[in-house]
Amino acid sequence: MHDEFDSVSEIVANKIEKDQLFPLSLVSCIAGTINLNLMMNMQKYRFLLSCINE
Repeated sequence: MHDEFDSVSEIVANKIEKDQLFPLSLVSCIAGTINLNLMMNMQKYRFLLSCINE
């Protein structure tokens, strides 16, 4: 079972290397964009809350 998992992770690692990390960079780019959007929304909400509190 453990050996199977190791071979699968090796296959995945090899595939990522062959694809020159493009999918990985794409995923991290999308994740970064989502994080940025969340941060922007949080700032908007904080701004609205500060306006309401005043």
